[in-house]
Amino acid sequence: IGVGLSSRLLEHPINFHAIGAIALFSGYYFASRRYAWLVPMAAMLISNIIIGGYDFWQMAVVNVAIVLPAFFGQMLRREIKSENRLVRTLLSAGRLVALSLAGTLAFFLVSNLAVFAFSGMYAHSVEGLVTCFVMALPFHQQDQSMFLLTHSMAGDLFYNGLLFGAHALAVLQIRRQAIVTADANS
Repeated sequence: IGVGLSSRLLEHPINFHAIGAIALFSGYYFASRRYAWLVPMAAMLISNIIIGGYDFWQMAVVNVAIVLPAFFGQMLRREIKSENRLVRTLLSAGRLVALSLAGTLAFFLVSNLAVFAFSGMYAHSVEGLVTCFVMALPFHQQDQSMFLLTHSMAGDLFYNGLLFGAHALAVLQIRRQAIVTADANS
């Protein structure tokens, strides 16, 4: 929760934060679905109180959309069952990248659907929906908002690498220490 808060509250490029990565990490490592969703949701809700908000319904949809990767993390944990450690590691890394990008894309789609549905900026028609998504595409606009999707992808990939990598290094260090301790005691 602290990492998520820090990544949203400290100065950072727009949409480059850890919440989606925390959701994927929580979904993968927490056996409890409740905690897998609660950790990133708590970071979002607390940071929204501090940052401020906008339309209630848009914020509600955004808060739910940003924790969707927790579901992806649970899927990843169930799918990686190979006995071979190298195969398991390679499968995990490839799927981690794919699910990280899927989480970014899901957030983009759901959050822009909320803008269409609740903002009043677009007509509630097929044309309005298409216009909403075209306006949200990163290459369409020429101001800083063009970086929303690319910064989200970069943030999710960076923080997933950081979280999953730090965890893997910690596990390796604990295993090495256990071997050293066992050797010293024998």
